[in-house]
Amino acid sequence: MMGAIVSGGFFGDNVAPVSDTTIASAATQETSITSVVKSRVKYSVIAGGLSAILYIWQGFTTTVPVDVSSMSDPAQLKGLLLFICPILLIAMMLKGKNFVFALTSNTILAAIFCLILGRLDFEGFFGSNGAVAQGFGNCMNSAVLCMLIFIIIRLLKVSGVFEALADFAVKKCKTHKQAEVVVGLLAMLGSVMMGGATYSIILSGGLTRSLLKGFKVARTRGANLLDGLSCGAVGLIPYGGAVLYAASQASATGLVSADFGAMDFIPYTYHCMLLIVVYWVSIATGWGSSFEDESSENS
Repeated sequence: MMGAIVSGGFFGDNVAPVSDTTIASAATQETSITSVVKSRVKYSVIAGGLSAILYIWQGFTTTVPVDVSSMSDPAQLKGLLLFICPILLIAMMLKGKNFVFALTSNTILAAIFCLILGRLDFEGFFGSNGAVAQGFGNCMNSAVLCMLIFIIIRLLKVSGVFEALADFAVKKCKTHKQAEVVVGLLAMLGSVMMGGATYSIILSGGLTRSLLKGFKVARTRGANLLDGLSCGAVGLIPYGGAVLYAASQASATGLVSADFGAMDFIPYTYHCMLLIVVYWVSIATGWGSSFEDESSENS
């Protein structure tokens, strides 16, 4: 169950236009979010579809019955109306609407829904311990870490390290396929080192752009390799942020044993495994590769 939940989370992280990894991969490769999402759907759907088949099969072959009727609360069903907000947000992004406008307007819409449905009152939304304050508080650590990473990247650029690494990589890579292999290894290594896909993308994005640009590889291709392999790798390490959070939430339910941990469900994060397989097959076979001419912005 936890493997399926984490897999679903990384499916959205990889393909959603409002995902931090999608935004970071598009920004570092100097292309648009819309073109990135449209070009990576085929990879995500293959990995997600195969994962879904595995979970359905596993569900039918489960040998331990669980009575979920005692855990369900019909009163919670009205909260499903909030799904309108992310669906509308994704539709607006795919239509090319401004990201800040789309996100702000849908946040306001979600707040209105919560107030109407009685999920939150005014204090619960704007209070000192309300949704807004908690939202800002929860992202502060990530924001500070991202700022530090950007500082490091800037220092590396100013010092000429990025240019030296890019020149070295270009000289060593004789074909675009070899360059893509380097990008794939950078994405996975960054995730393993930092425990987060977004941090890995930000850290290696500049070098990826410099390397693939020399072979005129499409910007969307670089963004997809970065995002897919970073998301796949971070879902398979026990100290990854999303994996640790999932383990803590499972323990908080009281439905698992006291010694339950990330390693108990990582072998079942099928989507993350299949993302890695799909993208490495793509690199090896050239499937999905595309190139741009001197005047192209996206391809």
